[in-house]
Amino acid sequence: MMKISTISIAIIVFVILIITLAGMYKFNYLSEQPGYDVDGNKIKASKIHEVCDENLKRYPSEQEALDAGLDYPQFGATYCPDYKMHPSWDVDKDGLNDCEKDGTCDNSVDYMSPR
Repeated sequence: MMKISTISIAIIVFVILIITLAGMYKFNYLSEQPGYDVDGNKIKASKIHEVCDENLKRYPSEQEALDAGLDYPQFGATYCPDYKMHPSWDVDKDGLNDCEKDGTCDNSVDYMSPR
């Protein structure tokens, strides 16, 4: 009976050790890799956020906002509000409203309705 208890405890300790090591791998290694969030979870394309400047102009990534000459304080904590844009507002099919490129967006326009 004592031998079975010792083996059972050893197996439980081993399983806990494996789970702990897997968690450390996920949080410490994967979270540093591109395509993974801070929790070590793979980022799905639908979870990738665009960033907006203080005027709500959208940039597909932080790097593109930096390339446009913005500093982090101008866009760093500002994620774009979610909205479903009607396809007629995106003639070139790049995922951004065409008015955002030429700076003519107006908050009073309903971009969910057809153009």
